[in-house]
Amino acid sequence: MKVLNRVNQLTKRGTKIIGLLFKIVLAIVVIAFIWMRVCSNDRLVYLIRLRNRYDRVDMVVALGILIVLMLLNWFVETLKWRFIVSRVEKISLMRAMESVYCGLSWAVFTPNRIGEFGGRVFFLSSRKRIQGIVAMAVGNVAQLLVTCSFGIVGFCWFAKVFLRLGDWLFGGCCCLGCSFFVLFSLFYFNIKWLNELLRRISFLKRYQSFFAVLVRYRKIDLFRIYGYSLFRYLIFTFQYALLLHWLIPHLPTVSSALMICVWFFVQTILPSFNLLDVGVRGVTAVYFFAYLTTHELEVLAVTAGIWFINLILPAFIGSMFIFKMKIFDGSR
Repeated sequence: MKVLNRVNQLTKRGTKIIGLLFKIVLAIVVIAFIWMRVCSNDRLVYLIRLRNRYDRVDMVVALGILIVLMLLNWFVETLKWRFIVSRVEKISLMRAMESVYCGLSWAVFTPNRIGEFGGRVFFLSSRKRIQGIVAMAVGNVAQLLVTCSFGIVGFCWFAKVFLRLGDWLFGGCCCLGCSFFVLFSLFYFNIKWLNELLRRISFLKRYQSFFAVLVRYRKIDLFRIYGYSLFRYLIFTFQYALLLHWLIPHLPTVSSALMICVWFFVQTILPSFNLLDVGVRGVTAVYFFAYLTTHELEVLAVTAGIWFINLILPAFIGSMFIFKMKIFDGSR
């Protein structure tokens, strides 16, 4: 009996050591990766060069507002995540915040932010992690629905004003966009249908307990999640609009806001690396905003600035929470 207890103690100690080593290596990789991307990003140099063209006080105020909005954005995401995952496991607001920021640190080296799932669910109990991934997917669908909704409106405006489509073709595009919005909304607000569909797939039946979390979201819950997603969308849209207005004052407000919606939609459907895609962001932004302005340097500076504030800073903060993950239950 004593031998067995001794073996269990050694096993637990070894597990803790392995978990700690994993966290140390991951933290080093994340910080090194972030540093490498910042140092190699020449678009941040554009923003630094432009600072001499503008009043320093205005610049400090603008950057301060952008950072406050970034913190508000991820606080709303924290509230959203805590509410979503409450159908799987109750967690505190502080733990929800830690998991959100930690998820961002994981996302730095994974395509399309896949690592964000891992970063968050390792703050849950081991038996709840797969359900946590399913729950997180519900929130992502809500955010995608918001992005597509505004993107469709923006594309209809873009097609009418700049592509100058004929009335019939423009009407067809609008009907297609509206149909897509209705179908996507129907799918989201009846997300439990997905559970019924997955139950009919034979090789997925053994995983039914994981997908069953979908039926726990009532329509009122889905509307609340949609509300959080809408609030976040408005926040980071305002961030881009604010920085654009500061660097390019002559840009018409409504047109630039609609163009941002178009650009967000395109960014959503393009596969890319979360923190490596600043080049893609810059190219697509320059393409679309070329219809409104010839200030390419300022547009590139905007994409780099928001990229740094909204993604790089939170990812660096998240690297500090890596040591609070539960790689193994009991390893903190």
